[in-house]
Amino acid sequence: MNERRRAGEQVSGRVGEAGMTGWLCFPKENPARRGRPSVPCTHYSVFGGCLLALLLSTIPTGDAEAQTLLRWKLKAGQSFAVQTQQHTDSDVSFGGKSAATKIDVDLDSTWSVVAAHDDRLTINQTIDRIVVSLVPPQGSPLQYDSAAQVRPTGQAANLASALKPLIAAAVEVKMNGRGEILDVKPANQAAEWMFVETKSDPADSSSVGRRDVRQILRKPLIVFAESPVADGGTWNRRENVLVYPLTFEQNSTYRLAGKLEREEKRLVKIETSSQLNHEPTAAIPAGGQGPGEKRTIKIKSQEQTGTILFSPEEGHVIEAEQTQKLVTERTYRETTIVVTLERKQKTTIKPKE
Repeated sequence: MNERRRAGEQVSGRVGEAGMTGWLCFPKENPARRGRPSVPCTHYSVFGGCLLALLLSTIPTGDAEAQTLLRWKLKAGQSFAVQTQQHTDSDVSFGGKSAATKIDVDLDSTWSVVAAHDDRLTINQTIDRIVVSLVPPQGSPLQYDSAAQVRPTGQAANLASALKPLIAAAVEVKMNGRGEILDVKPANQAAEWMFVETKSDPADSSSVGRRDVRQILRKPLIVFAESPVADGGTWNRRENVLVYPLTFEQNSTYRLAGKLEREEKRLVKIETSSQLNHEPTAAIPAGGQGPGEKRTIKIKSQEQTGTILFSPEEGHVIEAEQTQKLVTERTYRETTIVVTLERKQKTTIKPKE
């Protein structure tokens, strides 16, 4: 097999933004800044979560070394029911103390294909239901369910007031056939607040919940190789990600791992893994620091793996799972702070009848 194909493609990524909010690391994004791309698919920089339906076409080129051209293949008028479940554990250690936070987000949304012309796709995403459970280091657990009939009280009311506007919000995403995000913007007035940069209290639970949901909304599932890929073949995607307040280079590897049967459907499996360069990228400005303020952060360890299953016959992803772990060390004045973040996310996609 051709060595160039075996090596895969190097794909230029996008610079994302992320911030340390309380005991969790969530993204912030301003799509008005053209040239500053959206957040990539990590828990410390994620395109806040799944905005798009992953669809593709397969083109065999021979029996001995069959090649598959992976592409998003959408048709105007299609719609999909998307369910995303995300669980995050955070542990912050400082001065001999520690603080643990747990947050669960269940998100039901609808993807509607507005236009599909050549290699350009336009998709609108609306949220049908949000369920957020938050266990802070101190205080009582909080929960919000947008479908609940009982009105929340106390801190849960603050969480509800921040998340409720998402139900009416619609986001428009433009992408190419490989899955690269070209533009993200509000599709109605109710979504405009999602794209406004704000400074909020890091300990505010409503801010934590809203940013976590926004993270899920802005997260692409995959960017495909430029050329067809054989079974066992790989391709790479290199990108810069912001681990607040510094930027690091991340290299993701995708592997076409073969075929399997599930519920009488023949599925194709893609395995993913990512590595983060432990040294920050000096050419990219950090941002987020006040006048005369200097902060440092070290990547102590990082792991990210996942699998994507899709059906060539149905032409869309069936399931996507990802597991992430990041351990960072930063110094604030005389205090060393170690943050351990672990996140699991699962997304399922089904055509709407």
